Amino acid sequence: MSAYAEIAVTTNYSFLRGASHPGELIATAAQLGHAAIGIADRNSLAGVVRAYAALQEIKGAKPKLMVGARLVFSDGTPDILAYPTDRAAYGRLCRLLSAGKLRAPKGECYLALDDLLKWQEGLLLVVSPQNNKAQSPQEGNFWNKGLEQAEGNDLIRPFGAPSPEEKGDIQHYPSPLEKVAEGRMRSLLSTLAKLAPGRLWLGVSMPHHGDDQRRLRHWR
Repeated sequence: MSAYAEIAVTTNYSFLRGASHPGELIATAAQLGHAAIGIADRNSLAGVVRAYAALQEIKGAKPKLMVGARLVFSDGTPDILAYPTDRAAYGRLCRLLSAGKLRAPKGECYLALDDLLKWQEGLLLVVSPQNNKAQSPQEGNFWNKGLEQAEGNDLIRPFGAPSPEEKGDIQHYPSPLEKVAEGRMRSLLSTLAKLAPGRLWLGVSMPHHGDDQRRLRHWR
């Protein structure tokens, strides 16, 4: 049996999305004999510090810790896992996240694809196709449920977000569950493949809804 690695792990530092403390996740991965565990909190590196500390306390065989973040975009780009390959790439990932937090209200992070394209050097990228069917903001309590559209142009901005003059606002914030068209996904993968050759993967999850094999064939 080949070694198993769990990536895209969300800790309790991803508020309302992850429940387990990083130390608990590291201990469980070691107990199960995982080869590696990839901590990737939502637009944050907050969980990796506690994960690293917990890893140092483990005696004997321990999993390799993959330090990264799940990049969640505000312009319709699907989620992308980003794992730096060295210290310089880690610094670029920090700069990318800082750019998103500077243009957003406290506690939020507004990222666009252009931010990733600017700081992608040295990052291992895993594009995550969305499993959710398209939903309108009225169907859930999304962060952008109350959208404000300025008259005379296409600017759409959440209430309370900084103005374009203040932080370089992103021009469009669709629902996080908006379905990404296949053509747009192909275009995204083509763009990233040219910029990050050998550093790009398509990560397809297994929701166990009975159509996993068909979904895998489709994305392959």
